[in-house]
Amino acid sequence: MLFQLILNFSEKFWNKIVLKFVKAKKVKKMARKILSLIVFLIIIITSISASAILEIENFFASPVSISAGQVITVRMLVTNTGDAISSSTFASALTVYGTGLVSYVSGPVPASAQLNPGEGIEFTFNYASVSSGIVCYSGYAQGIDESTGNTITSAVVNSNCLNIESPASLSSFLSAIPVNVLTGGVITVIMTVTNNGEAGALNVTPSAINYSGTGSVSIISGPVPVSINLPGGASGSFTWTYSANGAGSISFNGNSSGVDENSGTIVTSMSSASNFVFITIPLTNTPTFTFTPSYTFTSNKTNTPTYTFTPSFTSTFTLTSTRTKTSTPTFTNTQTNTITATFTYTPTSGPTQCGVWVDADGVGQESINISNNSGGSNKPKVFLDNLANPHIVWSDNTSGNYDIYYLKWNGNAWVDADGVGQESIKIIYIIIS
Repeated sequence: MLFQLILNFSEKFWNKIVLKFVKAKKVKKMARKILSLIVFLIIIITSISASAILEIENFFASPVSISAGQVITVRMLVTNTGDAISSSTFASALTVYGTGLVSYVSGPVPASAQLNPGEGIEFTFNYASVSSGIVCYSGYAQGIDESTGNTITSAVVNSNCLNIESPASLSSFLSAIPVNVLTGGVITVIMTVTNNGEAGALNVTPSAINYSGTGSVSIISGPVPVSINLPGGASGSFTWTYSANGAGSISFNGNSSGVDENSGTIVTSMSSASNFVFITIPLTNTPTFTFTPSYTFTSNKTNTPTYTFTPSFTSTFTLTSTRTKTSTPTFTNTQTNTITATFTYTPTSGPTQCGVWVDADGVGQESINISNNSGGSNKPKVFLDNLANPHIVWSDNTSGNYDIYYLKWNGNAWVDADGVGQESIKIIYIIIS
């Protein structure tokens, strides 16, 4: 019917325009055949071009760098480049590939759409990033060509690939040096911060540093630097200096925080305590003493003087004195005496046992024997924990074999690993056949 209408119109047009100048009957008949062929070809070409065509013009996953736990957004832009309407157009379920792990959350949004010729629509998917690695996506679009009723499908397209990193994770370690310092001296505190994650940590800063113990300090400078950026796996340090003011033991503690460069989340390390620093008062007082000799002479006999010394101190010295006495009957007596005295000095301020060897409890040497058994104990190794309590391991053959023994000082007594008694003092049994 359509063909006939076009043919009739073309014939009338041809008769008015062309055949006005072409009168020959044969030419007119040939021209009509040619015109019919041209109209037929036009109809075929028109019917072929009037179809819907789907193309994916953009397929992108973001953000490109992401920390595990963040949401990934995938966008697929589908366009109808054909001449017919594409109805019920939708994005397929996406195929995920790569070394990373993600979980589906939602999408596509919208579920479907009608696309007129030349129109496009963006479908959106959301995924949760689970573990580190490379992740990529592939998918296609599908719809129904309304001119034919046939299903039309786009080509399968791959998205960009993104990198999932483990989140930034900070740990802090504090140390204080020197371990022994006199009042008025300088203590240096160093905080070493490590980023144990793969994502970078930005603007890492230390907390305020607190201290505890029986001593006292005041800050001189720090922290230096004020902040740092730490790539994944990197470490950096902050430094403070303190003046040692009051005698006693002291420990410093603090933590650090920064921002995950991918997610913008604030990450904070656990608080860490430094080793103990022991502050002592320098021994600057000089002992003073006085003595008042009193003695009695009888004729030419030797007198014995007595002396009073304040305060007492440990020292040995030699005193030489020359005395002359005149009495009745008249005579002159000259004597030279050499006196050797030994006495003890106890300072009235400062450390009470400066330079004295003591056992673990800090008083006396009653606990000097640590192994205290009948076997041979040798090859000891000693270290101090962050509370300055000693731990010791040694080789011991009390059992008949050389085994490894372990004890630690809990502040009151030597105990085994469980902190109570010494029933598990032997930690490794070695049998030599």
